[in-house]
Amino acid sequence: MEETRHRSPDSTSDTAQTSTEYLSSTDISPRDNDSLREGNSIGPYQLVRHLGSGAFGQVWLADRPGALATTQVALKLPRQATGLADLIRTEAQTWVRASGHPNIVPIIDAEIYGPHVVIASEYVSSGSLEDLIRSRAAVASDPAQACDLVMGILVALEFLHGRRILHRDLKPANVMIQEGIPRLTDFGLARELAQTTCSGMISGTPAYMAPEAFDGARTVSTDLWSVGVILYRLMTGELPFPQPTLRELLKALSANFPMDACRTVPQPLVGFLRQALAPVSEQRFRSAADMRAALVDCRRSLGVTPAKQANLCPYRSIAVTGSMAGSRDAIRRRLQEAMPPYASPSTTWFVGTWGVVDEQAVELLLQLDQRVMLVGYEAGDVSPRMTELIEAHDLTFVDPAGFLGDESNANEAQGAARNHYFITKADSLILIWDGQSPGTRVVLEELLRRKKDFSMAYF
Repeated sequence: MEETRHRSPDSTSDTAQTSTEYLSSTDISPRDNDSLREGNSIGPYQLVRHLGSGAFGQVWLADRPGALATTQVALKLPRQATGLADLIRTEAQTWVRASGHPNIVPIIDAEIYGPHVVIASEYVSSGSLEDLIRSRAAVASDPAQACDLVMGILVALEFLHGRRILHRDLKPANVMIQEGIPRLTDFGLARELAQTTCSGMISGTPAYMAPEAFDGARTVSTDLWSVGVILYRLMTGELPFPQPTLRELLKALSANFPMDACRTVPQPLVGFLRQALAPVSEQRFRSAADMRAALVDCRRSLGVTPAKQANLCPYRSIAVTGSMAGSRDAIRRRLQEAMPPYASPSTTWFVGTWGVVDEQAVELLLQLDQRVMLVGYEAGDVSPRMTELIEAHDLTFVDPAGFLGDESNANEAQGAARNHYFITKADSLILIWDGQSPGTRVVLEELLRRKKDFSMAYF
Protein backbone atom coordinates (compact mmCIF):
# COMPACT_ATOMS: atom_id res chain seq x y z
CA MET A 1 0.00 0.00 0.00
CA GLU A 2 1.28 3.43 -0.87
CA GLU A 3 2.43 5.80 1.87
CA THR A 4 0.05 8.59 2.84
CA ARG A 5 1.77 11.68 4.21
CA HIS A 6 -0.30 14.83 4.59
CA ARG A 7 1.82 17.21 6.61
CA SER A 8 1.93 20.86 7.45
CA PRO A 9 5.36 22.41 8.12
CA ASP A 10 6.23 22.63 11.82
CA SER A 11 7.43 25.98 13.06
CA THR A 12 10.82 26.14 14.75
CA SER A 13 11.51 29.42 16.51
CA ASP A 14 15.08 28.78 17.61
CA THR A 15 16.58 28.12 14.18
CA ALA A 16 19.12 30.34 12.48
CA GLN A 17 17.51 32.86 10.16
CA THR A 18 20.23 32.58 7.53
CA SER A 19 19.71 28.84 7.13
CA THR A 20 15.95 29.29 6.93
CA GLU A 21 16.28 31.93 4.23
CA TYR A 22 18.73 29.78 2.27
CA LEU A 23 16.55 26.67 2.40
CA SER A 24 13.41 28.62 1.56
CA SER A 25 15.04 30.10 -1.53
CA THR A 26 16.56 26.82 -2.72
CA ASP A 27 14.67 24.53 -5.04
CA ILE A 28 15.96 21.20 -6.25
CA SER A 29 14.31 20.89 -9.65
CA PRO A 30 14.14 17.71 -11.75
CA ARG A 31 17.25 18.78 -13.71
CA ASP A 32 19.11 19.13 -10.38
CA ASN A 33 18.19 15.53 -9.62
CA ASP A 34 20.11 14.54 -12.76
CA SER A 35 23.23 15.14 -10.65
CA LEU A 36 22.26 12.20 -8.47
CA ARG A 37 24.26 9.61 -10.35
CA GLU A 38 26.84 7.05 -9.32
CA GLY A 39 30.26 8.63 -8.99
CA ASN A 40 28.99 12.21 -8.62
CA SER A 41 29.94 14.23 -5.54
CA ILE A 42 27.77 16.19 -3.12
CA GLY A 43 29.92 18.14 -0.72
CA PRO A 44 32.40 15.69 0.83
CA TYR A 45 30.32 12.67 -0.28
CA GLN A 46 30.72 10.58 -3.43
CA LEU A 47 27.59 8.70 -4.51
CA VAL A 48 28.12 4.94 -4.76
CA ARG A 49 24.68 3.52 -5.50
CA HIS A 50 20.99 4.28 -5.08
CA LEU A 51 19.45 2.51 -2.05
CA GLY A 52 15.80 3.55 -2.31
CA SER A 53 13.19 6.26 -2.69
CA GLY A 54 10.21 7.46 -0.70
CA ALA A 55 7.72 10.28 -0.53
CA PHE A 56 10.37 12.53 1.00
CA GLY A 57 13.27 11.86 -1.35
CA GLN A 58 16.06 9.46 -2.20
CA VAL A 59 18.59 7.51 -0.13
CA TRP A 60 22.06 6.79 -1.49
CA LEU A 61 25.06 4.85 -0.29
CA ALA A 62 27.93 7.33 -0.31
CA ASP A 63 31.65 7.35 0.43
CA ARG A 64 33.25 10.08 2.50
CA PRO A 65 36.99 9.98 1.71
CA GLY A 66 39.32 11.08 4.49
CA ALA A 67 43.04 11.50 4.94
CA LEU A 68 43.31 8.17 6.77
CA ALA A 69 40.22 6.22 5.78
CA THR A 70 37.04 6.30 3.70
CA THR A 71 33.77 5.87 5.55
CA GLN A 72 30.40 4.90 4.10
CA VAL A 73 27.10 6.58 5.01
CA ALA A 74 23.45 6.44 4.03
CA LEU A 75 22.74 9.80 2.42
CA LYS A 76 19.16 11.07 2.51
CA LEU A 77 18.36 13.70 -0.13
CA PRO A 78 14.94 15.42 -0.14
CA ARG A 79 13.17 15.84 -3.48
CA GLN A 80 13.06 19.59 -3.04
CA ALA A 81 13.88 22.12 -0.35
CA THR A 82 11.25 24.77 -1.10
CA GLY A 83 8.86 25.01 1.82
CA LEU A 84 10.62 22.18 3.68
CA ALA A 85 13.15 24.18 5.70
CA ASP A 86 11.52 23.52 9.06
CA LEU A 87 10.69 19.90 8.23
CA ILE A 88 14.27 19.06 7.26
CA ARG A 89 15.68 20.88 10.25
CA THR A 90 13.16 19.22 12.60
CA GLU A 91 14.04 15.76 11.32
CA ALA A 92 17.76 16.41 11.77
CA GLN A 93 17.33 17.83 15.27
CA THR A 94 15.00 15.01 16.31
CA TRP A 95 17.41 12.42 14.94
CA VAL A 96 20.24 13.97 16.96
CA ARG A 97 18.14 13.69 20.12
CA ALA A 98 17.21 10.12 19.25
CA SER A 99 20.81 9.04 18.65
CA GLY A 100 23.01 7.51 21.31
CA HIS A 101 21.24 4.16 21.71
CA PRO A 102 22.49 0.90 20.13
CA ASN A 103 19.02 0.09 18.79
CA ILE A 104 18.85 3.38 16.87
CA VAL A 105 20.88 4.21 13.77
CA PRO A 106 22.82 7.42 14.57
CA ILE A 107 22.83 10.56 12.47
CA ILE A 108 26.28 11.70 11.28
CA ASP A 109 25.73 14.91 9.35
CA ALA A 110 22.96 17.34 8.36
CA GLU A 111 24.12 20.08 6.05
CA ILE A 112 23.58 22.15 2.91
CA TYR A 113 25.98 21.51 0.02
CA GLY A 114 25.25 23.77 -2.94
CA PRO A 115 21.69 23.07 -4.09
CA HIS A 116 21.48 19.90 -2.00
CA VAL A 117 20.24 19.44 1.55
CA VAL A 118 21.51 16.15 2.98
CA ILE A 119 21.07 14.07 6.11
CA ALA A 120 23.78 11.43 6.52
CA SER A 121 23.40 8.48 8.87
CA GLU A 122 25.38 5.36 9.64
CA TYR A 123 25.13 2.83 6.82
CA VAL A 124 23.84 -0.62 7.81
CA SER A 125 24.96 -2.97 5.05
CA SER A 126 22.92 -6.00 6.12
CA GLY A 127 19.60 -4.43 5.15
CA SER A 128 16.24 -3.88 6.79
CA LEU A 129 13.65 -6.01 8.52
CA GLU A 130 11.59 -5.66 5.35
CA ASP A 131 14.42 -7.29 3.41
CA LEU A 132 14.54 -10.11 5.96
CA ILE A 133 10.80 -10.71 5.77
CA ARG A 134 10.78 -10.71 1.97
CA SER A 135 13.76 -13.05 1.73
CA ARG A 136 12.35 -15.55 4.21
CA ALA A 137 8.59 -15.04 3.69
CA ALA A 138 8.13 -15.08 7.48
CA VAL A 139 9.90 -16.28 10.59
CA ALA A 140 6.88 -18.18 11.83
CA SER A 141 9.05 -21.30 11.98
CA ASP A 142 11.11 -19.53 14.66
CA PRO A 143 8.73 -17.50 16.86
CA ALA A 144 11.51 -16.98 19.39
CA GLN A 145 13.50 -15.05 16.79
CA ALA A 146 10.44 -12.94 16.00
CA CYS A 147 10.09 -12.13 19.70
CA ASP A 148 13.78 -11.19 19.93
CA LEU A 149 13.53 -8.80 17.01
CA VAL A 150 10.41 -7.11 18.40
CA MET A 151 11.94 -6.84 21.88
CA GLY A 152 14.83 -4.92 20.32
CA ILE A 153 12.35 -2.56 18.68
CA LEU A 154 10.57 -2.06 21.99
CA VAL A 155 13.86 -1.32 23.76
CA ALA A 156 14.46 1.44 21.20
CA LEU A 157 10.93 2.79 21.73
CA GLU A 158 11.49 2.91 25.50
CA PHE A 159 14.49 5.10 24.79
CA LEU A 160 12.58 7.35 22.36
CA HIS A 161 9.46 7.67 24.48
CA GLY A 162 11.62 8.41 27.52
CA ARG A 163 12.91 11.39 25.56
CA ARG A 164 9.36 12.32 24.59
CA ILE A 165 9.79 11.37 20.93
CA LEU A 166 7.18 9.49 18.91
CA HIS A 167 8.49 7.67 15.85
CA ARG A 168 5.10 7.72 14.03
CA ASP A 169 6.22 5.65 11.04
CA LEU A 170 7.33 2.30 12.43
CA LYS A 171 7.42 -0.39 9.76
CA PRO A 172 9.89 -3.11 8.71
CA ALA A 173 11.50 -0.83 6.11
CA ASN A 174 12.46 1.59 8.90
CA VAL A 175 14.06 -1.12 11.06
CA MET A 176 17.60 -1.99 10.02
CA ILE A 177 19.10 -5.34 11.07
CA GLN A 178 22.76 -5.29 12.06
CA GLU A 179 24.23 -8.61 13.23
CA GLY A 180 20.78 -9.69 14.33
CA ILE A 181 20.12 -6.46 16.26
CA PRO A 182 17.17 -4.28 15.15
CA ARG A 183 17.97 -0.55 14.82
CA LEU A 184 15.35 2.12 14.13
CA THR A 185 15.91 4.72 11.44
CA ASP A 186 14.06 7.39 9.42
CA PHE A 187 12.81 10.15 11.71
CA GLY A 188 11.11 12.18 8.99
CA LEU A 189 7.75 11.81 10.73
CA ALA A 190 9.02 11.69 14.32
CA ARG A 191 7.66 14.39 16.58
CA GLU A 192 8.02 15.43 20.19
CA LEU A 193 5.28 14.26 22.51
CA ALA A 194 2.89 17.08 23.32
CA GLN A 195 0.71 17.36 26.40
CA THR A 196 -2.32 16.65 24.21
CA THR A 197 -2.99 13.32 22.52
CA CYS A 198 -3.30 14.77 19.03
CA SER A 199 -0.41 15.60 16.74
CA GLY A 200 -2.57 17.68 14.43
CA MET A 201 -1.71 15.88 11.21
CA ILE A 202 -2.33 12.62 9.39
CA SER A 203 0.89 10.92 8.36
CA GLY A 204 2.42 7.50 8.12
CA THR A 205 2.08 4.21 6.26
CA PRO A 206 -1.60 3.15 6.42
CA ALA A 207 -1.01 -0.59 6.86
CA TYR A 208 0.93 0.14 10.09
CA MET A 209 -1.26 2.96 11.44
CA ALA A 210 -3.57 2.62 14.46
CA PRO A 211 -7.26 3.44 13.91
CA GLU A 212 -7.07 6.74 15.82
CA ALA A 213 -4.01 7.86 13.81
CA PHE A 214 -6.26 8.43 10.80
CA ASP A 215 -7.98 11.14 12.86
CA GLY A 216 -4.64 12.78 13.61
CA ALA A 217 -4.24 11.34 17.12
CA ARG A 218 -0.70 10.22 17.85
CA THR A 219 0.38 8.82 21.20
CA VAL A 220 2.72 6.19 22.61
CA SER A 221 -0.09 3.72 21.89
CA THR A 222 0.01 4.39 18.15
CA ASP A 223 3.72 3.50 18.03
CA LEU A 224 2.94 0.30 19.96
CA TRP A 225 0.16 -0.59 17.51
CA SER A 226 2.75 -0.48 14.72
CA VAL A 227 4.91 -2.90 16.72
CA GLY A 228 1.93 -5.27 16.92
CA VAL A 229 1.52 -5.15 13.14
CA ILE A 230 5.24 -5.88 12.70
CA LEU A 231 5.08 -8.92 15.00
CA TYR A 232 1.94 -10.18 13.25
CA ARG A 233 3.70 -9.95 9.90
CA LEU A 234 6.83 -11.65 11.26
CA MET A 235 4.72 -14.51 12.58
CA THR A 236 2.42 -14.99 9.59
CA GLY A 237 4.11 -13.37 6.60
CA GLU A 238 0.98 -11.28 6.13
CA LEU A 239 -0.48 -7.97 7.27
CA PRO A 240 -3.30 -8.16 9.83
CA PHE A 241 -5.26 -5.66 7.76
CA PRO A 242 -4.26 -6.16 4.09
CA GLN A 243 -7.21 -4.28 2.57
CA PRO A 244 -6.10 -2.66 -0.74
CA THR A 245 -8.07 0.59 -0.45
CA LEU A 246 -8.17 3.16 2.33
CA ARG A 247 -11.96 2.87 2.67
CA GLU A 248 -11.78 -0.90 3.13
CA LEU A 249 -8.87 -0.55 5.55
CA LEU A 250 -10.69 1.92 7.79
CA LYS A 251 -13.71 -0.40 7.90
CA ALA A 252 -11.55 -3.39 8.81
CA LEU A 253 -9.70 -1.50 11.56
CA SER A 254 -12.96 -0.96 13.44
CA ALA A 255 -13.71 -4.71 13.44
CA ASN A 256 -12.41 -7.43 15.74
CA PHE A 257 -8.85 -8.75 15.75
CA PRO A 258 -8.19 -10.87 12.62
CA MET A 259 -7.87 -14.50 13.65
CA ASP A 260 -7.68 -16.33 10.32
CA ALA A 261 -3.94 -15.99 9.82
CA CYS A 262 -3.16 -16.84 13.46
CA ARG A 263 -3.92 -20.54 13.26
CA THR A 264 -0.21 -21.40 13.23
CA VAL A 265 0.80 -18.79 15.82
CA PRO A 266 1.53 -20.11 19.35
CA GLN A 267 -1.41 -19.40 21.64
CA PRO A 268 0.40 -17.04 24.06
CA LEU A 269 1.39 -14.84 21.13
CA VAL A 270 -2.19 -14.80 19.85
CA GLY A 271 -3.29 -13.23 23.13
CA PHE A 272 -0.40 -10.79 22.94
CA LEU A 273 -1.32 -9.76 19.40
CA ARG A 274 -4.97 -9.41 20.35
CA GLN A 275 -4.04 -6.84 23.00
CA ALA A 276 -1.45 -5.11 20.82
CA LEU A 277 -4.00 -4.63 18.01
CA ALA A 278 -7.04 -3.78 20.10
CA PRO A 279 -9.14 -1.19 18.20
CA VAL A 280 -9.42 1.00 21.31
CA SER A 281 -6.11 2.44 22.51
CA GLU A 282 -7.02 2.08 26.20
CA GLN A 283 -7.22 -1.70 25.72
CA ARG A 284 -3.63 -1.93 24.44
CA PHE A 285 -0.35 -2.02 26.36
CA ARG A 286 0.31 1.15 28.37
CA SER A 287 3.97 1.53 27.46
CA ALA A 288 6.83 -0.03 25.54
CA ALA A 289 8.15 -1.40 28.84
CA ASP A 290 4.83 -3.10 29.64
CA MET A 291 4.61 -4.49 26.12
CA ARG A 292 8.16 -5.81 26.32
CA ALA A 293 7.53 -7.41 29.72
CA ALA A 294 4.48 -9.20 28.32
CA LEU A 295 6.51 -10.40 25.33
CA VAL A 296 9.22 -11.71 27.67
CA ASP A 297 6.56 -13.86 29.36
CA CYS A 298 5.30 -15.07 25.98
CA ARG A 299 8.81 -15.98 24.95
CA ARG A 300 9.38 -17.96 28.12
CA SER A 301 6.22 -19.92 27.38
CA LEU A 302 7.81 -20.95 24.07
CA GLY A 303 10.37 -22.91 26.09
CA VAL A 304 13.42 -20.75 25.39
CA THR A 305 14.93 -18.46 28.01
CA PRO A 306 15.58 -15.00 26.54
CA ALA A 307 18.99 -14.76 28.18
CA LYS A 308 20.18 -17.83 26.28
CA GLN A 309 19.83 -15.99 22.97
CA ALA A 310 22.78 -14.10 21.54
CA ASN A 311 22.54 -10.62 20.03
CA LEU A 312 19.65 -9.44 22.19
CA CYS A 313 21.92 -6.76 23.57
CA PRO A 314 24.97 -5.09 22.03
CA TYR A 315 26.18 -3.65 25.36
CA ARG A 316 29.52 -4.84 26.69
CA SER A 317 28.78 -3.73 30.26
CA ILE A 318 25.58 -2.98 32.17
CA ALA A 319 25.18 -1.92 35.77
CA VAL A 320 22.23 -2.53 38.09
CA THR A 321 21.41 -0.32 41.02
CA GLY A 322 18.33 0.95 42.82
CA SER A 323 16.38 1.64 45.98
CA MET A 324 16.79 -0.59 49.00
CA ALA A 325 13.10 -0.27 49.84
CA GLY A 326 10.36 -2.44 48.41
CA SER A 327 9.46 -6.09 48.80
CA ARG A 328 11.73 -8.78 47.43
CA ASP A 329 8.94 -10.11 45.23
CA ALA A 330 8.25 -6.67 43.69
CA ILE A 331 11.94 -6.02 43.02
CA ARG A 332 12.44 -9.50 41.60
CA ARG A 333 9.48 -9.03 39.25
CA ARG A 334 10.81 -5.72 37.96
CA LEU A 335 14.28 -7.17 37.46
CA GLN A 336 12.83 -10.08 35.50
CA GLU A 337 11.02 -7.61 33.26
CA ALA A 338 14.03 -5.32 32.78
CA MET A 339 16.93 -7.74 32.33
CA PRO A 340 16.17 -10.45 29.76
CA PRO A 341 16.09 -8.28 26.62
CA TYR A 342 19.48 -6.89 27.61
CA ALA A 343 21.06 -10.23 28.47
CA SER A 344 23.85 -11.44 26.21
CA PRO A 345 26.66 -13.94 26.71
CA SER A 346 29.21 -11.21 25.97
CA THR A 347 27.86 -8.74 28.53
CA THR A 348 29.43 -8.08 31.95
CA TRP A 349 27.06 -6.96 34.72
CA PHE A 350 28.16 -4.72 37.61
CA VAL A 351 26.11 -4.98 40.80
CA GLY A 352 26.50 -3.58 44.33
CA THR A 353 26.88 -5.63 47.48
CA TRP A 354 24.27 -4.34 49.91
CA GLY A 355 20.51 -4.15 49.54
CA VAL A 356 17.58 -6.14 48.25
CA VAL A 357 18.02 -4.90 44.68
CA ASP A 358 21.66 -6.02 44.67
CA GLU A 359 20.89 -9.47 46.09
CA GLN A 360 17.96 -10.10 43.77
CA ALA A 361 19.91 -8.86 40.74
CA VAL A 362 22.87 -11.17 41.44
CA GLU A 363 20.62 -14.18 42.04
CA LEU A 364 18.70 -13.60 38.81
CA LEU A 365 21.82 -12.95 36.72
CA LEU A 366 23.46 -16.12 38.01
CA GLN A 367 20.35 -18.08 37.07
CA LEU A 368 20.59 -16.57 33.58
CA ASP A 369 24.25 -17.65 33.28
CA GLN A 370 25.50 -14.08 33.10
CA ARG A 371 28.96 -12.73 33.96
CA VAL A 372 28.67 -10.80 37.28
CA MET A 373 31.16 -8.40 38.86
CA LEU A 374 30.50 -6.92 42.30
CA VAL A 375 31.24 -3.25 42.86
CA GLY A 376 32.07 -2.53 46.48
CA TYR A 377 34.35 -3.48 49.33
CA GLU A 378 35.23 -6.91 50.60
CA ALA A 379 34.80 -5.82 54.21
CA GLY A 380 32.00 -3.84 55.82
CA ASP A 381 29.96 -3.37 52.65
CA VAL A 382 28.43 -6.79 52.01
CA SER A 383 25.01 -8.02 53.13
CA PRO A 384 24.72 -11.48 54.74
CA ARG A 385 22.84 -12.90 51.74
CA MET A 386 25.42 -11.46 49.35
CA THR A 387 28.18 -13.08 51.40
CA GLU A 388 26.53 -16.45 50.80
CA LEU A 389 26.34 -15.80 47.07
CA ILE A 390 29.99 -14.71 46.95
CA GLU A 391 31.14 -17.86 48.68
CA ALA A 392 28.91 -20.15 46.58
CA HIS A 393 29.86 -18.66 43.19
CA ASP A 394 33.30 -17.14 43.82
CA LEU A 395 32.21 -13.72 42.59
CA THR A 396 34.82 -11.10 41.71
CA PHE A 397 35.00 -7.62 43.22
CA VAL A 398 35.71 -4.35 41.45
CA ASP A 399 36.84 -1.68 43.92
CA PRO A 400 35.80 1.81 42.74
CA ALA A 401 38.87 3.97 43.15
CA GLY A 402 38.88 7.34 44.83
CA PHE A 403 36.82 6.51 47.95
CA LEU A 404 37.27 9.19 50.60
CA GLY A 405 35.29 9.43 53.82
CA ASP A 406 35.48 9.20 57.58
CA GLU A 407 33.84 6.64 59.87
CA SER A 408 30.66 8.67 60.34
CA ASN A 409 29.69 8.75 56.68
CA ALA A 410 31.50 5.66 55.41
CA ASN A 411 28.39 3.83 54.18
CA GLU A 412 27.03 6.90 52.42
CA ALA A 413 30.38 7.67 50.81
CA GLN A 414 30.84 4.07 49.69
CA GLY A 415 27.41 4.14 48.10
CA ALA A 416 28.23 7.38 46.29
CA ALA A 417 31.51 5.93 45.01
CA ARG A 418 29.76 2.80 43.80
CA ASN A 419 27.08 4.77 41.97
CA HIS A 420 29.77 6.96 40.43
CA TYR A 421 31.42 3.83 39.10
CA PHE A 422 28.12 2.63 37.61
CA ILE A 423 27.52 5.91 35.86
CA THR A 424 30.98 6.50 34.47
CA LYS A 425 32.15 2.99 33.62
CA ALA A 426 29.18 0.94 32.42
CA ASP A 427 27.78 1.31 28.90
CA SER A 428 24.25 1.33 30.28
CA LEU A 429 22.43 1.11 33.58
CA ILE A 430 19.21 -0.49 34.80
CA LEU A 431 17.69 1.58 37.57
CA ILE A 432 15.13 -0.03 39.90
CA TRP A 433 13.34 2.67 41.86
CA ASP A 434 10.36 3.16 44.15
CA GLY A 435 10.33 6.89 43.44
CA GLN A 436 11.33 7.69 47.03
CA SER A 437 15.01 6.92 47.61
CA PRO A 438 17.01 10.20 47.58
CA GLY A 439 20.21 8.33 46.72
CA THR A 440 18.64 6.79 43.61
CA ARG A 441 17.26 10.20 42.68
CA VAL A 442 20.81 11.55 42.70
CA VAL A 443 21.88 8.72 40.38
CA LEU A 444 18.98 9.50 38.04
CA GLU A 445 19.85 13.19 37.94
CA GLU A 446 23.49 12.35 37.18
CA LEU A 447 22.45 9.99 34.39
CA LEU A 448 20.34 12.71 32.81
CA ARG A 449 23.13 15.26 33.22
CA ARG A 450 25.64 12.98 31.54
CA LYS A 451 23.09 11.92 28.88
CA LYS A 452 23.91 8.30 29.62
CA ASP A 453 21.76 5.47 28.32
CA PHE A 454 19.68 3.79 31.01
CA SER A 455 16.49 1.87 31.60
CA MET A 456 14.33 2.53 34.65
CA ALA A 457 11.72 0.27 36.25
CA TYR A 458 9.42 1.36 39.07
CA PHE A 459 7.99 -0.83 41.80
